[in-house]
Amino acid sequence: MSEVTAVQEDAPGAPEKRGRRLGTLSNVKAALADVYRKQEDGEVNANEARARVYTLAEIAKILQGWELERRLEKLEGAAQASSLRAVR
Repeated sequence: MSEVTAVQEDAPGAPEKRGRRLGTLSNVKAALADVYRKQEDGEVNANEARARVYTLAEIAKILQGWELERRLEKLEGAAQASSLRAVR
């Protein structure tokens, strides 16, 4: 039987606490700024910072695509409603 031990949150290798929510471009931008500051302050090494920036950039692309898709659906709906009114 294996023994389970508690891991201190600040211990090396301990899982990181979750940060801010990344559901908006503003939040992603703030997270990018945090990574930059942490790397400048020496809290995060360059490789870790690079990985975080890459991940955040990918999240930003997804959010941008989602926003464009949402706007396009709105425009298509408005165009369809307008063409239906014109036919009547």
